[in-house]
Parts: sequence; structure tokens; C-alpha cells
Amino acid sequence: PPASARSAPAAARDAACASLRRGPGPGPGPGHGRGARLLRHRQQQLRRLRAHGRRGGAQRRALRAVPEDAAVHAVKKTRRLKANDRERNRMHHLNDALDALRGVLPAFPDETKLTKIETLRFAHNYIWALSETIRIADLQAARPADPLRLSEAPSPASDSACSWSSRGSPAYCSSGPGSPS
Repeated sequence: PPASARSAPAAARDAACASLRRGPGPGPGPGHGRGARLLRHRQQQLRRLRAHGRRGGAQRRALRAVPEDAAVHAVKKTRRLKANDRERNRMHHLNDALDALRGVLPAFPDETKLTKIETLRFAHNYIWALSETIRIADLQAARPADPLRLSEAPSPASDSACSWSSRGSPAYCSSGPGSPS
């Protein structure tokens, strides 16, 4: 029947079916999986009911409610499984990156594996120490007759910003490792 001849509940039902047919988003599409089978089963039941006309309204409502709930549940479960999969992959990638970072940091004598936060803090302090080494080398190159005293260099725990530039590298400004950034 034309859209104007259908009742409001029938139009709403058809719109709900159309949105379920579209599926939850990217993936193999609405033709695959348990949710799609439930949806096809529900559509077959609705076609049979439409063929019989308006008889059995209570049966029609009961039939409509159960498969809708099952289809919605299946779609939600599929989405949750996909989200869990994405989170698992994200954590694997993060752990791989941290392992690679541990591989380039200087090792401790006892070869204990650093935790995630220890690895990040150690890398931060190591980068700061390398930056300070370059800064001190640049200062000594600028003043060869006046050696720099270690007491003049800021400590890793200080919040003072240091600016330096090395020959062949771009100007760089960063905070000490003790800063919140």
C-alpha cells in the first residue's frame, strides 16, 4: 500500500525495520551475522502477517516485540564485541610502542622491566639530559675560554625553561623534566 494509506504505527514499524536493515555501521554489512538472520526472520514473519490482513492484532504485536528485542540485542552485542576488539588492539599497539621505547633507553644493570609510567618518566628525563648535554656543548663552543660550571645548569627537577640551538638542528625550547608538560 502507498505510504499515505498506511497507519502511523505501520509507518513507524517500517522505518524501524529500515534502520535495522542498514546495520550498525562499517563492517561486512547487514547481510551477515546473527543479527541479520534475526532481522530476515522478523521480516518474513511480518510479510506473513501482512498477507493475512488485520486479523490477530495481539499475535502480531507479540510476534513483533520478541524479534525486535532479539535483533536490537544482537546489534548491541555486535557493537560491544567490535569495541572490545578495537580496545584490545589499541592496548597491543601501546604495549608494542612501550617495548620499542624500552629497547632504545639505556638499560639498568639488573635488567628489570620498567612499568609503563616508569618507562615514560625515564624517557622524559633521558631526553632532558640529552638536551642539557647539547645545550652545555653549545655554550662551551660559544665561550671556549670560559668553562661552564655544573652549578649554572638547571636541574631536571627545576621548572625553568631552557632554550638552545645546536649547529645543524632547529631551535628548540622545552621545559625541564620536573615540569607538568
